[in-house]
Parts: sequence; C-alpha cells; structure tokens
Amino acid sequence: MIKISKALTISSLGNEYNNEHKPKENNANLTTEQSITNQLANQLIADQLIVQGELNKTKLLHLLKNASQDKPLQLEIGVDEAGRGPLLGSVLVGAVILPPEYTGELGIANSSNVNSINANSMNISSEQTLDLSNTPLSKLNDSKKISEKKRNELYKILPSVALGFVSVEVPAQVIDEINILQASLQGMRVAVNGLLESIANLVKDTDLTQNAFKNMTVSLLFDGNKLPPLDYQLYQTWGYQLDLLSDKLNDTLSDKPSNNLNNNLNNKLSNNLSNRLGDKFKVSAEVKGDARFASIASASIIAKVERDKQMYEMAKKYPQYAIENHKGYPTKAHFQALETFGVLPEHRRSFAPVRKLIEQDC
Repeated sequence: MIKISKALTISSLGNEYNNEHKPKENNANLTTEQSITNQLANQLIADQLIVQGELNKTKLLHLLKNASQDKPLQLEIGVDEAGRGPLLGSVLVGAVILPPEYTGELGIANSSNVNSINANSMNISSEQTLDLSNTPLSKLNDSKKISEKKRNELYKILPSVALGFVSVEVPAQVIDEINILQASLQGMRVAVNGLLESIANLVKDTDLTQNAFKNMTVSLLFDGNKLPPLDYQLYQTWGYQLDLLSDKLNDTLSDKPSNNLNNNLNNKLSNNLSNRLGDKFKVSAEVKGDARFASIASASIIAKVERDKQMYEMAKKYPQYAIENHKGYPTKAHFQALETFGVLPEHRRSFAPVRKLIEQDC
C-alpha cells in the first residue's frame, strides 16, 4: 500500500471564494516540488487540512500491465462529502477508486429525477448496471440510506477492495474562513489531486511510463450538482491524456470566476469544455450520485464514517453536549446545549444559529 497524506503536492486552494467570506490573504499557485507548507500563502487553511488514504500498488500495477489502447484501464474516482449541514465540526470529503468489476451504476436511474453537469458526457448505459449481491460490497448504498452498523462494516471492507481511497478533513475554522460550499468543493479538489498524483508517481516509478497513461481512462464523478475547480493543466503535466491544446481553452481555464464561483465554473465547463477534454479524461457532477454510482456511494461511506468518528471523539471531550446523539446537527437537544453551555471552539461561527448566540453574549 502507498500512503497518501497532505505531504503530497496538492493544488492551491485559490482565492476563488464568494464575496461573503473572502480569505484574508491571496494564495499562490503550487509547483510539484514544493511542500504544502510552502505551497499556500494562506497557512491558516493549509495547515488545518487533514488528508489521509492509501493506493493499492499491487492491484493497480497488475491492472496497468494488462491494459492496452484497445482495452484501456478505466479508472473511476467517486467523490462525496459528509457534514455540510451541522453546526459543529469538520466537513469530510471521501474519494474512492474501485476495481473495474465494482465500477458502474448501482441501479437504473430515472432520468426525470436525476441529472448531471458534465465536462464530458459520461455515456453511462444500463449495460453497466452493477449486481453486487454476491460481493463484499453487497450492502453498498448511499451512506444516508443504510444503518450505522452497515456503514461501519463497509468502511472496514472498502480498503481491501478499493484500488485507492482518500479522506480530506476541512475543519470548522476553515469553513468559517471560506464558507461551507467552498470548503466542500476545495476538499473535493484536494482529494482528487491526492489520488491522481499518487497514481502518476506510481506510473513514473515503473517501466510503464511510456504507455500507462495512453492505456488508461479517468472519470471523475462528483456527488451533487456542482463541480469543484479542478487543475486540468496540472493533470496534463502529470501525464494524463487531456486535450488542452487550444489557446482559447487555456485562456478559459485560467480565467478567475467572479461573484458566484460555481455558476461561472459550471457554465465554463458545460459551454467551453464539453467534449474538449478528450476520450481519456471525463468529469461529471451527478445529482443523487451517492445512490447511483458504486464509487460515489463508497466515497460517501468513507466521508460519513470518518466524520462520525470525529463526533464520537468530540463527545468524549464535551460529554455535556451529547454530541454522540446529534452529531453536530441543529437538533433541539443541540440548541439546548448551546444555550446552556455556550459555543465550543469547534462550532462553526459563520452559521447563523451559532453567530446569533455569540452576538447575544457580546
């Protein structure tokens, strides 16, 4: 196993936040040689990220050695988050790559109820619908739709099945600095970059360098209706096969979104990058993707269980808040604890209920 941590190169968190919660400093672009400590001007954000995961070197190398341009290795990275709604604690992002035999749709989705925002069309068909009933992941589903016991069982199984996985913790202080939406999106960006760079480093350390990227397709599937800002040109320098040759397209990628990051970003992707990334690199935001795609469902398990573990640890530290019951969500019991015992350092001060309590005490 290859360990993945934030010591790996990750992309700049950027200054692409909405005007309501701008960071106090601008962030610099990263290079592949710099450590994360020197990569980001905004150390408040960088130093508090917790990134951990693994890449299964043996499994991945076996698949790469047996891939060809006629039968390329199809790597699908599913990404999801847990903890956008709570008033307390971090937002957790999970990213998972499953082996090809575990990759695809969990069921046939009703096209009237789900949709996607694509940089490239994923071209998913019912032929790719999975039957996991006789596999270790037979209980796999959206983490919100299965019991905590089943989530914990899947969490223990996933590392032995997956080709790679990463979790990124973005704590409350960072959420308050850049807002919850941007914290989630940047966590997704960091998670994807951690996996992609780990794979690139693995390829470069073998004799597969010449053909591995040509014999590989990459699909990034993000749960929800928004895409994070991704570092397409950086991925190309790592060796991934992206069609980013047009000067006009590169100008589009380098433009900084104004006011509403995600509307501008998604419009750029759909209007300017559609069918422009090529056949070997695809990106998609999938509404209800955690109930549809095995890779996203797996990422939701990683994110949810990691966040629950954090809440249980916090409950030991602050037993009077009964965090083990509400997990930081805005329940009646949580509000009563806030009124009685006050705001904790781990509370999200930018969230209205917490902010109002702080203002009342001033």
